[in-house]
Amino acid sequence: MGFTAHWINLMMLCVKTVTYSILVNGEPKGMIIPTRGIRQGDPLSPFLFLLCTKSLNGLLNNAAHQGHVKGYSLCRNSPPLTHLLFADDSLLFCRATIKESQRVLDILDVYGKCSGQQINRSKTTIFFSKSTKVDSRNQIKLALRVPEIIQYEKYLGLPSLMGRNKKASFNYTKERVWKKLQGWKEKLLSQARREILIKAVIQAIPISTMSYFKLPVGLCLEIKSLIRRFWWGQKGERRKVHWVKWDTLCLPKKEGEMGFKDLANFNDAFLAKQAWRLLHNKDSLFYRVFKMKFFPNCNIVPGFEDGRVSDLINPCIRTWDENLVHGLFLPEEAAMVLSIPLSHTPVEEKIIWPFTPSVRNFMWRACKEAIPTKHNLLKRKILNEDKCEHCGVESETTAHALWNCSTMDEIWESTSGFEDRSQLGALNIMDLINLTHEKRKNVDLLAMVMWTIWHQRNQLHASSNVFPKAQVLQQASQALTKFQQSQQSLTNHAAATGPQHCA
Repeated sequence: MGFTAHWINLMMLCVKTVTYSILVNGEPKGMIIPTRGIRQGDPLSPFLFLLCTKSLNGLLNNAAHQGHVKGYSLCRNSPPLTHLLFADDSLLFCRATIKESQRVLDILDVYGKCSGQQINRSKTTIFFSKSTKVDSRNQIKLALRVPEIIQYEKYLGLPSLMGRNKKASFNYTKERVWKKLQGWKEKLLSQARREILIKAVIQAIPISTMSYFKLPVGLCLEIKSLIRRFWWGQKGERRKVHWVKWDTLCLPKKEGEMGFKDLANFNDAFLAKQAWRLLHNKDSLFYRVFKMKFFPNCNIVPGFEDGRVSDLINPCIRTWDENLVHGLFLPEEAAMVLSIPLSHTPVEEKIIWPFTPSVRNFMWRACKEAIPTKHNLLKRKILNEDKCEHCGVESETTAHALWNCSTMDEIWESTSGFEDRSQLGALNIMDLINLTHEKRKNVDLLAMVMWTIWHQRNQLHASSNVFPKAQVLQQASQALTKFQQSQQSLTNHAAATGPQHCA
């Protein structure tokens, strides 16, 4: 491979001088000299492995160049594939003839003698195309001494072959989601915690598949249905009210929604990333094969439809995205675009509410009219009347249940900053939060008291063990104080430890 004798001697010293000791009661004992060179996990190991693999790559390329191995072409004019190497897996392609099969075996024998590696025939299989005759198959299997496999079901967790029924090929993704959801007891999880599990676990399951394949629309809808039912606490065939449309929940949090992923759009984004790889790696085998197969006479991105100028700007540093501009325009056009100056005015500030997730989620539901008050249940034809069972006078809307009900006078008159509710006469919870913020009152206390009131109202239906209204404020204040102390403790700890890395 062209390495000097001195370099080779250094590498062999690293391989041949390895010894091990075993800790016995904290003291190293014995001296073990291995016969297989450096240990697994040694930093030098992957580099030596790559060097050996590069020699195999050279042998196969040389055989293809001389015409001894024809390889496999995906379509007419496509570059032939003789081998694909990934980690410790090797996929070799040749024509189904004794001559080419024997040539591949000779190459592997040469590589084995040079590297010390041998074919593990218990882990090696051969796959034939449907047009290969039975006699040819038997002769090749006898020559290579490896078993035939009819179909590789999966490789690296992805289906290797697919028929017309793509939904059946990718159904394992839905099954994984379903099994994961079945393993969680949603009754023991608040909706805020279900949100975390959906975003961190469930929506991450199909990522590897969506990075390379376009999932059928029907399968995406079925997975979305499983996630939606889990989010709203539905179990089995027992239906639960879905208070907010899922498409609305998929809107970003900066727009006041939950920021869940729309699977179809998520899938398109990952495939667009692969298209980006094709655009920027035109010398790669990946690009050359796919171009001949799917877009031989054009570019993969013929136009930039429905594009906006803001798409060409890096929002973090407020500069042109030069790679994107050069990828979409001709050199002269790209130079003209990049010469246009941009404003460095920072983006508009946003209000962040660092509050306990359960209460924050409850307040979001209250703002969205997504809690089961009598008025909301009446609108969905679950109840026949919506009169408040506490005051017996007005309709039990969300604002009435948490704020306007006359039975809540004792609680709010004792709450600091909210003694005179007429100053904050709001028609809904969203307006009330905005007014509270504008008047610089305690939004955290407002939210905690409302959350406690709602739990107290629910306890009337579940049991007779309801704490008096006089204790609602006490319970809310204690919970708020406990949360604020925990946040202060985290802040003090972060300030004491300081930054972990300095530039």
